[in-house]
Amino acid sequence: MPRAEPAHPATLLVAALLVAGLGLAPVLGSLDSAALGDRTVDGLGSWWMQWWVAEALAQGLSPMESPYFFHPWGKDILLDTGGNLVDAFVALPLRWLAGPMVAWNLLASVILASNALVAGLALRSLGTWPAVLGSLVAGLHPYVLFELESGRPTQALLAPAMAALFLGARAVGPGTGNWRHAVAAGACLGLAGWTYWYAAGFVALALCVLSLGRDLPRRVGLLLLTGAVSFACTAPAVVPLLGALDSGDVAPAIDTSQWWRALFDGGPITLETSVGDLGSLCTVDGLGQAWMWSSSHSQLQGLALTSVVGLLGFAAALRNPRWLVVGLLALVVAVGPEPFGHKNAVYITIAAWLPGFERLYWPCRALSLFVPLGALGVAALTRRLTLRVGPLAGLPLAGILFVSMGLGEQVQRGVWPLSTWDPSSPAAYACLAEAEGAAVVLPYGRDHEHLVHQTVHRRPMLGGMSERSDALVPAAQQELRRDNGWLAGLLRSAANPRARIEWTEAEREAVGALGYRWVIVRMPDLSFGTQGNQGPIQQRIFGRRMAELAGAPVYQDSEVAIHAPWGHHLSCEPEAEPVDAPPSGR
Repeated sequence: MPRAEPAHPATLLVAALLVAGLGLAPVLGSLDSAALGDRTVDGLGSWWMQWWVAEALAQGLSPMESPYFFHPWGKDILLDTGGNLVDAFVALPLRWLAGPMVAWNLLASVILASNALVAGLALRSLGTWPAVLGSLVAGLHPYVLFELESGRPTQALLAPAMAALFLGARAVGPGTGNWRHAVAAGACLGLAGWTYWYAAGFVALALCVLSLGRDLPRRVGLLLLTGAVSFACTAPAVVPLLGALDSGDVAPAIDTSQWWRALFDGGPITLETSVGDLGSLCTVDGLGQAWMWSSSHSQLQGLALTSVVGLLGFAAALRNPRWLVVGLLALVVAVGPEPFGHKNAVYITIAAWLPGFERLYWPCRALSLFVPLGALGVAALTRRLTLRVGPLAGLPLAGILFVSMGLGEQVQRGVWPLSTWDPSSPAAYACLAEAEGAAVVLPYGRDHEHLVHQTVHRRPMLGGMSERSDALVPAAQQELRRDNGWLAGLLRSAANPRARIEWTEAEREAVGALGYRWVIVRMPDLSFGTQGNQGPIQQRIFGRRMAELAGAPVYQDSEVAIHAPWGHHLSCEPEAEPVDAPPSGR
């Protein structure tokens, strides 16, 4: 095949900026008043993470642990959630310059543009038109749009992972690479690990496949060099994480040992941890039932369909069995441990034997490999058509490409263009921003809804991220909720104001001694308020119960009530009308 004139970097930069502009299209007139994506659990958590990194640096604290959750014990972010904060650090200068809302939106455009630019630069040797089309595929791939729509910028930021894959493929290729490529691939793989651990894991698996073939000792040597550089880059996090896994200090993972036995004895696939929690995967729920293929998860079906279409086109474009195996491996991992009721030996083996993969609760993200694979396949096919037909041959290919992508995520969930959500908080929360002390936020269990409001009121909370989990909540906090009658009664009353409770003044004072000053009630989240005609009655009963437990609210509007059980005051207006408390009946 004749050698093509490499694409000019400026041309690829223009393509990346076009992708960024398309991503920002839904908020061009409301950049500072609407946030790209949907108001999902992960979106609320990502909004909090961006705030927390800025807050931690401003206070001189480590962003890897936060005292704002589970007061006074705090949360170890590294051990609980992996400490993947690269997207938050990327957003940091944008927050300083333009504020949190604009930074959130600009981060999405930066993610789309960086994905497109890395793919284009990796493919530039194939020629201008192939590289441009490949960059457009990487920038607008349905997997990336799905993650951004779902509020997961960390998982959408694939530029480091793609750079690691392309550089690593060059290093372990058939006589094409050298140690410089391996070192660069390792550095990018390390950055990918800091961005999202499992994206780096998927790339590492892909590089193991690509290293197979003739001249194996040289390939394996360069692969080991890539791994060593990657480990050096991530050691500050990997070493304590592995130690915590061995000691049991980290939150328990799924017990995958029974999965391995189930391959041979036909036993069931369950998602129980060592502390009895039941989790779920994107493919299997806690009871082992198929989930990915249900109607409520049609967007995942769309991603799988798009990946299959991409794999077929990729196979036609590149007659390279190793790359094809990488694509098949991504599909096999993505469908989880038991697709359609059949045991998946490949996924089960990976989860049972590779350290950390027993915590892979979202194996569907292996489809992220189809972002660089799709870009590579389209670029290679465009190159072939250009040589045989002419430079305009790529136009119908581009149309077919985007139609096939439309069969996936865009149509299934309508994420093109991206939707928007409002992360603003009621005015009541600003009253607490200058106050002192921690807060009990009711109802307990709506953890991620509380996170976005904490970025405004800035009070440490009893709860936090994943506050309903026995594995992720400090044992001392669980003991306090169970043994302190006043706190247990407070939490129970938010779910059932008629519940019988017993408490003492000493128990209330014991909670205050831990540094708590406020009780915040999110009125729209009280579940009993939606139970037909009993709603208003239940709300009045709840109001009297709260007056008994926490005193009259010191601030109240239609959405939020703030109580001060230990006699503190707020300076903001309007102050709520007093509520007469009934006899305690304790």
